[in-house]
Amino acid sequence: MNKPEEIIAYKAFFKGLINDIDGIQYEIGKPYTTTDKLQYQRGGYHMCEQFEDCYKFLKATETEIDLTLVKGFGNYYSVDGGERSLDDSTGKIYMCEKMEILKVLSRDEIIQLALELPPYRMQSFLFNYPLLKEEKAIIMNSYTYGTNDLKFIAKKKTKKI
Repeated sequence: MNKPEEIIAYKAFFKGLINDIDGIQYEIGKPYTTTDKLQYQRGGYHMCEQFEDCYKFLKATETEIDLTLVKGFGNYYSVDGGERSLDDSTGKIYMCEKMEILKVLSRDEIIQLALELPPYRMQSFLFNYPLLKEEKAIIMNSYTYGTNDLKFIAKKKTKKI
């Protein structure tokens, strides 16, 4: 099976599209290239197949972040995130030679993505994402798997604006 020429994935930045490793501020729509050797946790542009995995690397509960939709291209490879964390819910982590930020996701878009998650992925999202009171209510009232799968959301602290 041939590898696609590009992948669409998710990447988290500090607020303002600032990279957590080198402090560089990135721009939407501008292509970036690295000369680093592609290596997990060391070189290349890292991005996640599943949006909620980004919050395991950059803690939204500790600092404000931008979650972005990105395109990875050029040379790239992936690792199975489940092997990394012993967590079957984790998707692939990509290391790419080239990256372009397609858009920053709004909180509403993030909540809409969350509403489509199966229970084992929803728990990871809820554990790592600071919900507003209104967002917590939306999830409790709209999650298609039912509130029984959200055992700890009622106890989860909400973020104040």
